[in-house]
Amino acid sequence: MVLIRILFLFITMSMASASMSIIGEKFIQDYYGPVDPSFKYDAYKNEVQYLDDWLLETYVTRPVSHQLNQLENYFSTEFFIGAYCPDSEFDKVETYIRYLYRLQTLSYLFQSLREHEYLTKKFQFNSGCSVEWSQFVKQCSPKSSEMKRFLKDSGLAFSNLKTLRVPFEESSKDHYMRWLQNLKSNNPSSLTQYRLLNVCKNNCVKAKKKNLSGHISRVCEEEKKLFLNICSEEDLIYGLSGVEEAFELISTSVGIRGINQNGYAVGCLKRFVQENKMSEAYPSRMLNNIFKVLYDYNLNTKPNRAQGILYEVGSNKEFTDKGLAQLFVPPKKKAELPVKKVAQKSAVEVFNPEFEKIELPEFEPKKIVKTKPKKVVAKKIEEPVVKKSSFAISSEFREKYNLAEVEVDLERFKYDYVFSLSTIEKLKPKIEIFSQVSSLRAMKKNDKLGTQAAPIPLRFIKFLIEAEEHKSLFNIIMVLGDSFYIFNDIDENISKKDVIKINNNEATNFKWKMHILEKL
Repeated sequence: MVLIRILFLFITMSMASASMSIIGEKFIQDYYGPVDPSFKYDAYKNEVQYLDDWLLETYVTRPVSHQLNQLENYFSTEFFIGAYCPDSEFDKVETYIRYLYRLQTLSYLFQSLREHEYLTKKFQFNSGCSVEWSQFVKQCSPKSSEMKRFLKDSGLAFSNLKTLRVPFEESSKDHYMRWLQNLKSNNPSSLTQYRLLNVCKNNCVKAKKKNLSGHISRVCEEEKKLFLNICSEEDLIYGLSGVEEAFELISTSVGIRGINQNGYAVGCLKRFVQENKMSEAYPSRMLNNIFKVLYDYNLNTKPNRAQGILYEVGSNKEFTDKGLAQLFVPPKKKAELPVKKVAQKSAVEVFNPEFEKIELPEFEPKKIVKTKPKKVVAKKIEEPVVKKSSFAISSEFREKYNLAEVEVDLERFKYDYVFSLSTIEKLKPKIEIFSQVSSLRAMKKNDKLGTQAAPIPLRFIKFLIEAEEHKSLFNIIMVLGDSFYIFNDIDENISKKDVIKINNNEATNFKWKMHILEKL
């Protein structure tokens, strides 16, 4: 403690003496130098030094230190950058690297919007998020050839998007209350929750379902607006220097191989990020949340496709440069050639020349030996074997061996009767009506649905299982129970009624199973 006080006193006195030396009139010698009478005053040394004297003192060290400083700057900037990405290479790939960053952002925005759509459907929010992708991307106004090709190729991916289906157990009220509790306790477990906390902040704690629906709609509109801005190339996205996951995603992607002919791709990627830090502008909080959550999720669920489906569609420069430009174009149907009718030619007079008759010598006819006719034995025509479905085979097997129950092989049963597209389109609206709880209860009460008097068509149950209509199947179990009568409308010449049992739980590894029972 004493030592500290002594040091403090010494420093104070030094400062005081220095400050005291500045005060008052100072004596300056007359200038007799050859260059400039300029001088500088050193308050600590309490002396005046002319510029001539300083130039003389630093005559040797001054240029050397300047040269060394320039050399250090050269090695740390130009030489280092040129070693991993020369100017000649960077000029070739600069625009394509920016396209890859835009593409990666579009891919994650698409995945984010799909999650918001799923949540809207899951908890039946009134407004929420809904995107008609095939029509939505038509609003893009791309400028570059790469972006135009990507939007053209992505049309096939958007047209084949699977319908978002929510499992019955996930749409329950308990599931919604747990989700809401995570949101209110600021403990997000999904991307939509992270995004909601960005938008409504503290208001999420008091928000009702109606208000949350509006917040999700706002999140959705913000991301849709950014999507259109990027696909129209009117954004200021460059190297996403503030998003840690972006560089890792692109540097390990298939798309980088299209510009890695000379091995400078990753180096040029680093140079692009470094040189464009001050030029870029983007909603950092939004993209940081989206990239962080989706990067971790994709890396755990599908590590080979961490960049997302849209990135795969748009990062095919390696193949397009080799002539494979039509990777994502649906095969065109061959047009039937019209049959040309050939007009019948009119009859033409034919000239029949006359020849002189030639007399031939007479010869004796050969004797004809009569042979006994062979008996022809008619071959028996084999009757065609009628192929039975896996369900019919299982039913006969149970009866033959008098078993209490037999499991139906649903994987084989799937191919015994395949639903056509027209059949699927016809069945969907009917299923939505008949599989409602109110409809099922009415049919059970009035028509005795599920009993021997009014069995359910087997084709109906098969369609629900294959289309993953979990909600409809659980509605049936809720009203009729897991066991009920069906009639086989798939196999011909079989009009038998069977009792089946369907279930989907932890014991079945949450997959649908079907058993044929001896009795109800």
